[in-house]
Formats: sequence, structure tokens, C-alpha cells
Amino acid sequence: MFKRPSPADTDEDLEKFQEQFLASRSQPAAKLIKFKDANAGIPGEKTHFTEPKPSTSSGIATNKDVVSLGDLPAQKPPTAVVPPLKRSRFKRSRIENQNECVADVDPEIELDRHDSHITRVLTEIIEREFDAMPPYSPSGNVIGGFPKVLHRGDVKQTKPGEQGRKGRSLFAQQFARCPATDFGLPSQQNMAPLPLAGVQNNTALRSRVTERCTDHAMNEVDPVVVTNEIEQIDMENKARLESMTNDEILREQKTLLETLDPNVVSFLRSRSHMSQHHVRPSQPETENQQHASHRCTGTDSTADNSCSATKSTAGEGMKVDDNDMDVESTLSNEKIALMLESESGLKPPNNWLHMDKLEPEKLEWMRDLPQPTSDDNTTGKPARFDLNGALVNTNANIPMHLGLHHHADEPERGGYTLGELFHLSRSANIQQRALALNILAKVTRKAREGRFHGCVSAALVPAMVEGGLVFILRWALDDKTDNTMTAAVNALHALLVIPADELGLDRTLSWYKGHEVPCLCPEPVKVDDLDQKPSDAELVRSDMVKGLLQMSLLPRLRYILEVWQPHRITVVQILDILIRFCRHSTQLAYEVFKCPRLLDTVFRKFLTWKIPETWPDPLVTAYEFPCSRALKLVRVLSMASKNMASHIVSNYALMDCLLLYISQGQQQQVDGRHPELCELIVESYRTWKICVIYGLGARHYRDCYPMLIEQLKTSCQLDYNSSPHSLQLGCTVISFLESVVHAAAKNTHLLINQRQKSGLDIGSEIEHTEALFIPDLDWSHVTGLGEPLIVCLQRQLDELRCKYVDEKYDLSLIACCLNFLASWLERVPKMPKQDIVDIMDEMKSFCRGSLIPVLRSRSFSSVVAAIRKHSVIIGPVTDKNGEPLTSLPDLGSLMADKDTQCPVLEQGSTIHFVLAFVRLCYAMRMLKSDIADVCAALLHESELLQYLRQLCHANRAPHAKDYFAQFENRLQLVLVNLALCDQNGLDVALYHQVALNLLTHLHEGSECDVHHLLSMAIFNQDLLGDLQTATDPSLAISLSDHLQLQKPAKIVSASEEEIIIDKTQLLSDLSKNLISIRNTYLTAFGGRDRAVEQSKRRCEDSLRFPETLMLGRCGELLVPVDWVFLPLIEIYNGTCNMSEKRANERSYLPDSIATVTNSMRFIYFIEEYRSERLQLISYAVRLSRLVCVFMAGSDLFLDSGVQSYLAALLQHYSKPAILDRMHFNQPVPGLASFYDLYVMLLEQFGAVSFGDWLFSSYVLLPLQQRHDIMFRRAVWGEFSAVLHSLRLNITQIMVPLERFLEPEETELELLRMYFEALLSQAVTAGRTPLPYLIAVHHVNRFVFNQQHKHKKMAHAMMKHAIRMPDGTLQRHLLYYKLANKEKEHGMELYTVLPPQRHALIDSFRLS
Repeated sequence: MFKRPSPADTDEDLEKFQEQFLASRSQPAAKLIKFKDANAGIPGEKTHFTEPKPSTSSGIATNKDVVSLGDLPAQKPPTAVVPPLKRSRFKRSRIENQNECVADVDPEIELDRHDSHITRVLTEIIEREFDAMPPYSPSGNVIGGFPKVLHRGDVKQTKPGEQGRKGRSLFAQQFARCPATDFGLPSQQNMAPLPLAGVQNNTALRSRVTERCTDHAMNEVDPVVVTNEIEQIDMENKARLESMTNDEILREQKTLLETLDPNVVSFLRSRSHMSQHHVRPSQPETENQQHASHRCTGTDSTADNSCSATKSTAGEGMKVDDNDMDVESTLSNEKIALMLESESGLKPPNNWLHMDKLEPEKLEWMRDLPQPTSDDNTTGKPARFDLNGALVNTNANIPMHLGLHHHADEPERGGYTLGELFHLSRSANIQQRALALNILAKVTRKAREGRFHGCVSAALVPAMVEGGLVFILRWALDDKTDNTMTAAVNALHALLVIPADELGLDRTLSWYKGHEVPCLCPEPVKVDDLDQKPSDAELVRSDMVKGLLQMSLLPRLRYILEVWQPHRITVVQILDILIRFCRHSTQLAYEVFKCPRLLDTVFRKFLTWKIPETWPDPLVTAYEFPCSRALKLVRVLSMASKNMASHIVSNYALMDCLLLYISQGQQQQVDGRHPELCELIVESYRTWKICVIYGLGARHYRDCYPMLIEQLKTSCQLDYNSSPHSLQLGCTVISFLESVVHAAAKNTHLLINQRQKSGLDIGSEIEHTEALFIPDLDWSHVTGLGEPLIVCLQRQLDELRCKYVDEKYDLSLIACCLNFLASWLERVPKMPKQDIVDIMDEMKSFCRGSLIPVLRSRSFSSVVAAIRKHSVIIGPVTDKNGEPLTSLPDLGSLMADKDTQCPVLEQGSTIHFVLAFVRLCYAMRMLKSDIADVCAALLHESELLQYLRQLCHANRAPHAKDYFAQFENRLQLVLVNLALCDQNGLDVALYHQVALNLLTHLHEGSECDVHHLLSMAIFNQDLLGDLQTATDPSLAISLSDHLQLQKPAKIVSASEEEIIIDKTQLLSDLSKNLISIRNTYLTAFGGRDRAVEQSKRRCEDSLRFPETLMLGRCGELLVPVDWVFLPLIEIYNGTCNMSEKRANERSYLPDSIATVTNSMRFIYFIEEYRSERLQLISYAVRLSRLVCVFMAGSDLFLDSGVQSYLAALLQHYSKPAILDRMHFNQPVPGLASFYDLYVMLLEQFGAVSFGDWLFSSYVLLPLQQRHDIMFRRAVWGEFSAVLHSLRLNITQIMVPLERFLEPEETELELLRMYFEALLSQAVTAGRTPLPYLIAVHHVNRFVFNQQHKHKKMAHAMMKHAIRMPDGTLQRHLLYYKLANKEKEHGMELYTVLPPQRHALIDSFRLS
């Protein structure tokens, strides 16, 4: 092995390496091959690489590279050389086959010829020959250094029929028409003449000459020699044809066709066909050609074809007639034009290219489109959308120039379907991708707003999400182009964000408890395998936001904000998406908080510490000016957790940033501010408010106290004519100061507790308590805020009383002032060094001068009347957003059938003002102020009472997804609290119904309100005025007569105790045990103690700061509508979960009797006096809850107190009106069906009932004839053993007897069961009178009915009845007339049978 030379080697080293290599005589790794003629051989054919022999013709040594110029002609050829001869594939193939047959071909060379390995490329280096290429120098007049540029339009195109050859390109036609000088070539006169007249017209001869030259291994061919040989061969062929007869020509032609390859024959015929249409008429036929044509003329078709084939080899200018040619190819141009015009309505001009062949399938799209038709009523048509995302009507005739028509399944309809948009969004074209994504964004936004409600058969957004829209958008976000990325952000924003929800939350932030917001997370899905991580698709279907989080959306959005720096609109949309992530839950907000560099980017890029003096309009960039949407993101992130808010305040200097925006913004006039600057100032106050609620940023309040007082004075001077920006800022400032009041009260209370624990006086000086915690904010810092607010409120209330009737305006500023004053009055009594007497006197003066005149004015009635108009609970039943997503919940702020927000959020809504007004009255009443006349006037206000009555009679299911309905709930709660303070002259039953209704409408986060209602209102003796009337001894007799209670004969239980049903006694017992009943229900709701504690912390009157301002999941109600049955369900579940040991010791849980009795007491009261509260609960559900008493233990139902209320409820449910509304096929929450529960009840009945009358009565309820037959089959078939225990007397049943007998039974299987039970004595008249009567009645009616189709079975029963040995049963079956409780066994019998029945019985006896 030789060492490879390196760059450090010198020339001497290289020479030394060469000598060593030559001395070793090794084979070189590469060899140089030189050819004499690069054009030798056949063009396009691989040449055999052979090592050239050394040339000695010149007598020069061969150890050097020598260029051999042998075999060249003596005369230099002209500049225009002869064009290379073309060869067909068949010719080249034949030559290759001939070469392969040569015996002296070296096999090694043949293998190397087909070798394509990389070693061949690296070892055989072929030097390119430049000697055979003559130099070319353009001639002619060249101006400017470059030849003249020719255009195709400079020369007319060849017209059909004009002299020319088919297949010539436009450039070839132009080259033929233009002089050579135009192309920089010498003219024809300056070139040497070439005798090539016959070469151009005979390609076959050129092929033969080239073949002969190749056989002789010619390297160079003289054009003159080639021309002479072509002429010689042509003359020989002509002479031979002259000497042959027609038969000889046909035989030779046949022989030639048999020996030739069929592919060659078809190729020659196609060439003959082509030459027929392109013969030059100006070129006359030679005499020999005419003679040959004459000799080939004949009647035989075979001869014609043979002659055609022969002539095609003789020249191109000869006309042929081939019968196998395509018909369409022989049509004239005029005929083709007519066919085009008839088929497609298009007449092509003569200068159109390649229109000589008709292709209808390609011209189909050029036809006129049919008129679009309306969609089919059965199948419909796919929805199509225009470029603005609007739905295109199915029969709309849209102009073509709008760009909505394309080649699709319905080309006549304009627009794009969702499938086509999905396909277009993955296009390789950037503009197409961006267009599709933008259209999808518009469609999604309109669909989320409910614009397509009722226009399409199915919801669009769920279908789009199921079709993979989320993944398409996520992939598009990774695109490297701005257009696609921007469009993807737009579409994702349309899918995730509902602007109406954000606007509603921003507006209600200054309302009472408006800072408490729900979590927008879907209902969690139960996962079987907790260890298995769900896929992206599964997570998107259950929780879209979590699915996007798993797909690394947050880092991508951060990268776009930090690196790409898109347009302002895209930045705002990204911030909105991040806000939606934060509103999902505290967990997702923390994911946004800890995303690397995300918060750093937000503060560095969009919350700059500099406010420019001038703001451009409109803003096009978000990177040079502070962005209010970024500040909102910080606010929403802070609302999720106090810890995150504290981290942001300390690490990002949030308070300094907020004070900078507020102070610099106030230096400009409000009307002259830029809208973005106004929004930035408002958002600064809102963010500061959230921090103050957590107890943060209190020190900055003291530092900015003068500025805030100045801003407060400015806000107090506003009126209803002020600008919207000024009113919005004023509301925000007052709402912020209200939160400062609460924070100061909490800090003061904390300081008081510390002093009390340390044994110090509450009023001791600060210097004596240096060891204690000194808060940055206490009550002394907010004492002076009340006076300017009271003055402002008096002026605004006077304006309301005088002007609101004539001019309706926004009452938000007055509502904020009322809320501030109410909060201040709630905190004052608990603060030290406060003169309560002076404050009470001031409030009395305020009531007489402002509140009472407003209450008695028409303006206040108009304000209260507006509540009913803008109520969500009692308003017209209107569907919400038409396309909800279970994986992406919303707040329900938009209506589906109109472009308006939730009624509570509409411009004319007054719910926030009435709530603040009532809250102020309640705060003054709790201050022990003498304002009883104000409270009475408010509670007796006619419009308010009408609103409350409509609430109680609405009978509408609670709107779980209507977050904004909580403000109505808070209004009802304050009204109930106010009614508890003074019941004189009030309709207390109305307010008790309001409390019951409110309990089932409270959302998660209101646990403390639920606890308050159960503790103070629901079981309050003062609100249960019905009990006082029912338990009054003087009214007991008249009440009993009025109710006309149906008292059955003496009722005895299985324990031989008499069951007494006395309504007055039961209600009196209820009235005495209200406290015990309240404790029972509080215990049933006692599993949420932690949630109640957290809810109390969020209340503004709490003494501790909250940990979060996020409530529970949106759409989740705290109390079910059947909450009155909840203790019974708890007892049953507890019994089922008891261990076996405990079950043997006791058949039911401890204190079960007291719990069940208390529950039955309150259920009975609700059914009798508050039945409207249970109208949403079906009777199947009610009974399913009541029978839990029988299934909770073996003897729990035998308790006398429990049995009394069960019997009273049974009496209530046995009323005909209620029995008619009772359906057991309705769904029962928590059960698969009522039938499954009934089967369990039958098993329990057979095991522990001992024929108890009460238990039997409840079992009989589903056995009425109007109910499903499966219940009767279960009793008479599978569980027929229970028939022995149904021993109640006919006179003891509360359900009318005819309901078990009518209509007559027609089911054959059940009739057979009746008859078998009678024959087997499973039911007898003495032991089981009611089942016996039912069976006799239906069997008697069946056997004597001759009109039904089942006479065979009826006749068989009749024969058995006639022949049965039991004479009593036989008499009952044959002589039964009708049911009668007064008769023996409850049935009336015929003394003498009717003639028809007698004749029928005689016929069977004789047979």
C-alpha cells in the first residue's frame, strides 16, 4: 500500500511517490480514455469503453497524451453542419441485438458496459472532447452587445391547411419564417451549397445509410458521400418497384409484415397516417411515385393496406389511405369546430392550438352551469359558506366573479363546505391555507354566537371539532409563514374565546360580588385506568383546553409573542387565548403562570414602563405601547390564586406599573385620551382591586391617597350625561375603594384580635404594641371616604327620581355608590372608636331625604319593572348558544336567536341597581336604624311582589349554565334576609317559597348561602305562616271539612297498631319539631364543611382574606331539585354500605328513625303547602325516594311516627288528579329504571312485610291497569309468592278500586296467570281479597266476551270453570257481575244469569 499524498508534501515527494508507483507496476485506480470522435456510433447509445491503442501515424512517441486528427476530411465543413441523423427506438434496439451477437465481444467488457456501481464512476474518467465541436461566433448586426430578442407574437401562427409539418413547435415555425440574420446566423447566400435535396424527404433512407456507416465503424461521415449513397439507394428502390408486378408487391409486403415486429408495423402505419395530413401540396409528385401509386390501386382492402405500408417506407410526401386510422383524427377542422360548438357551446377560433381533436371529458367543465336548486327535504345538501363565513343559500344564484365556484361535487353551487375547507387548509399553497383557516375562523365564530341556529340540521362546531379542527389549527400554528400562523391564531381564538362572556365579566366586575367568577372547566370524565395517560384526541373530546395544553400550545404561543412579534390583532388574540386558559381552573392558571418566559415576555413586551404622549390611531403594533389586554391577563391570573398574585406583585413590580399607568393617565383629559389608554387605566384599577381583596397593595393606597381622593371627587361629579369612558372609570374607582374598605376592616379586626390575645386594650396606642403586626391599611385610612359618597348618592338619587321615567339611562354609577355605602355600613359597627349613634342619625336623615322619596316615585317602579323584562329565570324561554361544547363550557352570555347578550347584561337591565338598593336597606336595618318604614315600603312594592310571584310560579328547571343569573339569586337572598327582619303585614308564605326556589338555583361557590337558607329561612317559624293556620284549634274543624279527607276504615299495621291519619295532628307535630328537622337537613348537607368554610372566606363580610376568587365549576348546581328526599337516600345508602356484622346487630343505622321521621314531616308539608316546588319532580321519582324507607331496614317502616306520615303521603298520592299524572316509565335519576327498583321492592316485601297494609298499598300503586303490563307480570308471574302477602281488605285501599279493573285485560299471558292463580288457590277470597277480585273480574270478562279473536283460549277456560270442583270459585267466575265494596268479597253476583251467558254455559255443558 502506498501512502496517500498530503498537502504538506513537496514536489520532490510527489515525484518520489510516482517513481515508486511505476516501479511496482501496479494497476492505477483511474484510467484516462480518449476517443477520436465523440459523435461516433448511434446517438443516445452507450459506447463500449475500450482502451485506445497508441497512435504512431505521426512518428511521435506515445508516452504522452496525443490528440489524433485522423479520418478527418481535407476540407473544413461549413458552419451549418448536417444535423445528426435521428434513429427510432426499434432501430437502436436492432443494432444493439446485432452487436450482442458478435462472437469476439469480450464478456468482461460486456459486464462493464452494464455496470453502474460507484467504483465505475470513480475509476473511469472520460475526458470531454472539444475538438469536434466547431467554434460558433454569431454574425449579423448586433446592437448593444446582445442579439435581437424575438417574441412569439411577432410571427403569425400556421393556419390549418397551411403548408407545414404536423408537430412543429411555434419556435420552429418562427425560425422557418424569419431570416437567419435575425438569429445571429449567416445568410443562406453566404453558406456553401449542400446537395441534400433528397435527405429531408426520406427519413428511411437516412436510417439505412447510417446503419451501413455504423456497420463499417465509420467515425466521421462526409455529407457529400452520404447524399450520394442516399440517392443511389433511392434509385435502386424505384427501379425494383418498376420491375415488380402487383402480385409480387403484395407477396413481398405480406412477407415483410410477417417478419417485422408488430410494434414496428403499428409504428410505420402511424407515421403513414401522420404524413397523409402534412404533405406539402406545392411539392409535385415524381413520375415514379405517381406510377407506383397507380399500380397499387385496386379493390382489395388487403392490397390497399399493404401498398400503404410499402409507400410509407418510400417517402413522407406520398398520400395513403389507412382504414385502421381513428375516425376523429380524419375530421376536418370545420367539422371539429361544429362538434365543439354543439357539445360545449364553444366555437374555437382558427388560431387555437391543438384543437383538432375533440375531448368532451376535458371540455365538460366549460359548459354553462345549471341553476342551483333548493335542497332535498329528505337528504338535504351540505352547508356551504362564503368567504365571510356566512351560510350560502342552496338555491342562491351567485355570480362567478366572486370566486365561490370551484370543481366540486356541486359545481353549480357557490361556497365551500367544511370538508373542502379542511382539505384546503392543508394545501401546499400558503394563500390557500390562510384563506381556508380564515374562513373556518369566521364560520366558527358565527356558529359559537348562534348565528346558524335553525339553519342547519346539526351543530357545526361539535362536528368540526370531531372532524379534527383542533389538530388542524395546532399544526397550522407550527407553520413557518406569517399568513398561516396568523390565520391559525384567528381560528383558535374563534373556537376558544367568546367575547360576549369576557365583556359580561368585565361589566359585572363592579357589581356586588362580581369579582367571584366560576371555573370554565367541563365535567370530569371517569377514567377506568388512572395510570394510562389519555391521548390527545381523547383529551380534546373531554376537555379541549387540557388537550391543547398537552399539545404544547403554551410554549408555542410564547415563542410567537417573543420571537415572531406579529401584528397587534394577533397579539391581542393570543392574550385572549391565554386568558381563556386561566379561566379554565386554578390548575390551568398555574400552568400558564409557570410556563417558561411567558410572564417575562408579557411584562417585558406589553407592560412597558413608559406611556407615550401621543397614541397613533389605529394601533398597528403591540410592542411599543402598553397593552390593556396583557394587564387583564395578569388580573385573571391573579384571581385564580392568592399565591400567584403575591408572586406577581413581588417579582414583577406590578403595583409600581399600575400606579404609573394611573398617574400618567390622569394627567390627560378623559375625553382626549386614546381608547386604549382609557382601557389601560380602567384595567389598572381592576387589577389593583383584585390585589387589595387578597390584602396586597395596601401600602400603595396610603401613598396614593391624595390622588385617589381627587379621582373620587371627579367620579362623584359625574351624571347620566357624562361620556361612557368617564362613567366606566368612575364605577371602577368606586368599586376599588369598596374593596379597600373591606381590606381595612379585615386588617383592623386582625389587629384587634392580636391585642386581645396579648391582654391589651383595644384602644391602646400603637407604641405599646410594637411587638404586634401593624398592617399597612386599617380602618382609619377609609373613615373619610363615606361623606363624599353620601353627598354624591343623594344627588344621583334625586336625578333618578326626576328623570329616569322620561329618559332611561345606565344606573351603574349609582349602583356602585349604593354598594360602597352598604359595605361601609356593614363594617362600621365592628370597628373601634366609631360613634354609632351619629351614624344612625345620619342614615335616618338620608332615608327621609333620599330613599323614601325614591321608593314612592314612579321611577323606582319603572326600575323594578325592568327586572322582569331582563330576567333570566322568568324571561321567555329561549335557547342559549345553539352549539354548546361539552369539552369547552361557556357562561351562556349569548342568545341563540338574536344578536344580544344575556338579558341581565343588556343595556336596559336594572338588576344591579335594585340589588344594591335592597342591600343598602338591609345594611341599614342590621345597623339597628329606625328605617322600618323604608323596609316595609320596599317589601310591599307592587312590581317587586309581582316579580317574586312569577319566580315562584315559573316551574322552570334551574339554569345551571347561566352564571349571570346569580345576580338575581343574590337579589332574592337579600330580600329573604330583609323579610326575616320584619314580617309585619308581609306575605311570609311568598318569601318562604322564594327561599325554597332559591335553594335549588344556587351555583357552586355559594355554599355559605345554602347553609344560611337552611339555618335561617327554610325552617324559620316566622316564614311558615301556613302552619299557624293549620294548627289553630279554632280552624281545625273547618279546615278538615274543607279538605274533605278520605279516611278509610280502621287501619292496622303488621304490628297490630292502629295507623292514625290526622292532618292537624301531623302539622302540629311538624311545627313542634322544626329545629330537629333543620338539624336533620343540615346534617345531610354536612359533607361540604370545607366548601362552606371557603365560601364564607370569599364573602365580603368575612374577617379573613380569601385564597382564591374562583368558584366551582360553571354549570354545577349545589342542591338538587329533590333535595327534600335527600336524608332518605342517605339512610338507604348507609344501610346498603353497612358491614355484615353491623347489619346483624341492627337492621338500620342509629338515629335512622328520627332522621326518617323528620324527613317525612317536611316532605308532607311540602306536598301539602308547597307543591309548586316539587312540580319539576315526577311522581315516579318521588315514590322511588319514599320506598327507600321500606328498603332501609326490616322494621323501620313499622315505627308509628313513620307509618303515620307514610300513610298521609299515600293518601295524598291517591288523589285522582295525581294518579292521572303518575307514570312509572319516566327516567329516575340514579336508577336504570323504576322497574328495577320495583323488583327489589317486591323481594323486600316478600321477606319482611308480613302482609303489612301500608307496605302492600305502596306495592299496589304500579299495578293499576293504566300502567305498564310488566309490573303486573312481575307480581303474578316471577314473584307470585308475594300474592300471599297482599292481604289488605278491599275497604282499606285508598286507590279507587276501578283503577285495578278498568280497562279490561287483553294480554293472554297475564290472563293465563290470573286463571292459574285462581285454580291453584294462590289467591283466595278470604286470604287475599283484592288480588282475588282482580283475577275473577278479568277472567270473567274474557270468557264471556265473544268479540275477541282468542275464542279458543276463552272456551278452554270456560270448560275448566264449568268442571272445577270448587263451587265457590265456579260461582264467582260464572255469576260475577261487577265490583262492589259493600258486597261480600267486594263483588256483586248475578242471581239469574242473562240469557246469553246461560245459553253459552249450557252449550259447553252439553259438548
